[in-house]
Order: sequence, then structure tokens, then C-alpha cells
Amino acid sequence: LIRVAWGVGGSTEGMPRAFELSRQGAAATLTPGGIPHVDGQPSMVGFGCLAADGRGNVYAGERDRSARLVRYPLKPAKPVPRPPAPPGPQPAPASSLKSFPRLPCHVVFAPRGTTTDGSGYTAIEVGKDGKVYVGAARYGGYAWLLRFDPAGRPLFMDKVVNMRQLTGERRQGINTQGKIHAKIVVGADGRVWFASKQAHEVFDTRPEYGADAQGYPGGHLCYFDPKTGFSRSLGILKRQEGLLGGAIDDGRGKLYYRSEPKNHFLVYDLKTGDVRDRGHVGAACRYMARDRRGAVYTVGRGAVLCRYDPDTGYVEDLAVRVEGAGGYEAPYLLALGPNGKLYGAGVNHPSLLEFDIDKVKDGPFPTVTVRNVAPAA
Repeated sequence: LIRVAWGVGGSTEGMPRAFELSRQGAAATLTPGGIPHVDGQPSMVGFGCLAADGRGNVYAGERDRSARLVRYPLKPAKPVPRPPAPPGPQPAPASSLKSFPRLPCHVVFAPRGTTTDGSGYTAIEVGKDGKVYVGAARYGGYAWLLRFDPAGRPLFMDKVVNMRQLTGERRQGINTQGKIHAKIVVGADGRVWFASKQAHEVFDTRPEYGADAQGYPGGHLCYFDPKTGFSRSLGILKRQEGLLGGAIDDGRGKLYYRSEPKNHFLVYDLKTGDVRDRGHVGAACRYMARDRRGAVYTVGRGAVLCRYDPDTGYVEDLAVRVEGAGGYEAPYLLALGPNGKLYGAGVNHPSLLEFDIDKVKDGPFPTVTVRNVAPAA
């Protein structure tokens, strides 16, 4: 068996998928593969070129905004052990929790048939009417926007909007508007903005993206007006891409989201309905945060914080520099503090991160300082 060539194919709108051409005698075999992975994560954008060095390596150049040069050894390399990260703030011992003040709590349930095993997260916000709005997930079905009045201490939330009724779609399985997981945002006029994505996800192959014209159509941007009870879908922002993130700039009349799974930064104009794709921002993140001058922040690939400048319309990559002990993990959650600094919490990181976005070191490679400032559960 002689391996003749390696390649990556696929359409611009679809997923890149690897293949291998081999020959045995007069017969040739083309073996399809999955989405190429880089550093353990799927590379959603594909490669512009490939080159073999004759020494057992294939080099690939990514074709997105923040492209990397990647080396694939044709023989699996021995894993290199990573040095342990320096210790940071330690979580509080369980015994000390007894001294913390207890907060009053009331449990409110989602109505039967609106979720799959109670699934729903990120999409929760208090409206200007004082009610709490929640996005629920229904795998293989269509998501619901739910609502409850905390002052009334209800047993169940109210059904507000069903994505099947709102969009008019009638798809099944992995191709439904099964999740409202983008951050719910509330406009100055009281409108509750929410967005959808698919529920089931086949992460290694993504058969519904690009390869299937009848696959997942793309996430809808929607709003609900509590004053009138009217809800509306403003359509799909990016074909076959779901929507995550979510931030609003009432002064500029803009909404911000990131597409999923390809992680493109999207700007929606509330007045014209125009959608601008500002390019690939690297890694997946469910949160966005906007600072006092209107810049929008989200997580980039690796030790990178992405910043969208509304005045220039460009996405910038800020290199993250850790000050002090504790190391760094890209945060899952981002929020702006009242002191003008950005805060983040990771899934497996034991500390709360504080970013000095008010003191970014500008230049050809802008840098932002981050510190581990408090233990995180």
C-alpha cells in the first residue's frame, strides 16, 4: 500500500473534511476523513494550501482571519507532558461555607414538554417589566422562550414563544431550532431579544453544515415585546450557522452575536436589518461584554481576547499577559464590572479572572493584562 496524497476538500460555506489517496498496484483508493483538528479542536475554516516536506510531515496554512501554520506528523508523535501551572488562589474549604450568609431561594419549573430533561442555560435575563426570561432547549424539537414573575413565586414558568410557531419551520432531528442559548438582551424600549441555534450536534463530522442543503437552516434573531405581547423573527443572520453571544448597543442601534460552529463575529443593524460579518474570532464562547465606549469583547483562540471596535468596524486580537500567579484558561463567561474592568470565569479554572481592558497596551500586537483575583468554585 502506497500513500500518494493527502488533501482537504469542501465548499466555502461547508465544513472542511480531510481525505487520503492511496494506491495498491493498479487500484487507487480515496479514503474520506473528518474535520481536521488543531490542538485537539476542530478547524472549521479549512486550509488554503498543503505541503509535504519529505520527512514525514504535512504543513497546512489556515485560511481564516487569524490563520495559523499547522504541522501534521504522518506518524503519531509521543505526547509531551505539560508542566504544572503555578498555584493560584485556592477554593474556600467546605467548612468555611457554613459562615456564609444564606440567600432566599425559590424553585420555578419549566412546563412539561418545553425542555429535554430541564436543559437550558446562558439565556436568562430580567426584563424591564421585572419578569425573568429564560431560553429553554428541546432536543429534536423546537425551543421555547419562557417567563416568570419572581414576586409571584409561581410553581411553573409561563410559555411565551415557541420557535416552531415563530419561524414556521417543520424540520426534525439535528436540523431544528432546538436551543435558545444566546444571551438574552433587553433593549431600551423593553424588547426582549433572543436567538436560536440547533440542539443536536454531531461535533466530529457536522453533516448538517454545507453538505446537506436540507440541513440546519441557521439561527433566527427574534424579539418579544412585553408591552404588546407581539413576537417576531427577523430571519437567519448567517446560513446554516447558529447564534451565540449576544450584546446590544442602543445608542448605535446595533446587536452583536457570534455564529456557531464557525465562530464569526456578526453585527446586526436594528434600523436597516443589515448584517455585517466581521470575520472569524477563533474559539467558541457563549458570552460577550460591552465596555463604556461601546467596544465588544469575546474570547479568542488560546491566550487571546477579541475586541470589536464599533468606530472602525474591525475585530482586534489582544494578546493576554498573565500578571502574578495562577495561569490562564480562556473563560466561559464574560461580564463587565462597575469599575470598567472585564471579568471572566472558566469551566475548569479555579480563579476569577480580571482583565485590564481600560489599560490595553496598543501597538502592532496589542496586549491586555489579566490577573487571578479570587477563588472560583
